[in-house]
Amino acid sequence: MNDSLPPPFNSYRTEEEEDFVLQSAQSSTVPPYTTKSDTQEESDSESDQRLHVYDNIPLVEDIEEKCEEASQTVCSCENESPGTENSEADVRIDALEKKIESLTAAVETLSTRLNENFKYAAQKAELFDRMYSEMAKYKDDLYAKLLKPFILETITILDDYRKALERLDKLTPEQLHKVIRNIPADLEDLLENNGVDVLISEGENPLFDRKLHQVVRTVETDDPELDGRIAKKLRPGYAWNGTILRQEKAELYKLKK
Repeated sequence: MNDSLPPPFNSYRTEEEEDFVLQSAQSSTVPPYTTKSDTQEESDSESDQRLHVYDNIPLVEDIEEKCEEASQTVCSCENESPGTENSEADVRIDALEKKIESLTAAVETLSTRLNENFKYAAQKAELFDRMYSEMAKYKDDLYAKLLKPFILETITILDDYRKALERLDKLTPEQLHKVIRNIPADLEDLLENNGVDVLISEGENPLFDRKLHQVVRTVETDDPELDGRIAKKLRPGYAWNGTILRQEKAELYKLKK
């Protein structure tokens, strides 16, 4: 290839640029003084070179394809930032979904534990009710066992008193006094048979015992030896299975000042 020709262009933007390049190539290759034959030969060679130059010029379709590719590239670049934002949003949504899942699991665990506690409380309440009913039944049975002998004996004493009342008109005064005197003894026997002890202090003037005696009134005395002693026994005391139900009521001597 002739060194005087300009290097081929890969692309032209306008027809004016193309004509300018061709004119420059023609003016540089044609000498100032030439013959007709030379001119003809030059023109032929020039046309060949021009054809070669045109070979390197891209077609309009190629230019349009490249423009479309460039526009697609630009569009893809423009779409990258929203895609990045979408990816960040997706990451945040995934993290939020994981937190929601963990909270949901925690709530389910708490609900399960609450249900278990409610079931345990219900079972405990049911067990307590059952124990209470059993204790109430046992208490009733115990009362029945304790009271049954007392009730039966009381019924027997009532029957004896009714018989005595039926024969009241036929009884002599001595028999009537005997029946009346036997009433306290019969009742004491009833209490003793059911575990109740009659508390009566031994001796004529026993010493005062705060646990056994209840002072109803005091009696003044000049005798120092009688100070703090029982003057008179008014009512007996009663104890049941070692527990004092009632103290013995009595009068107490007190030294006169």
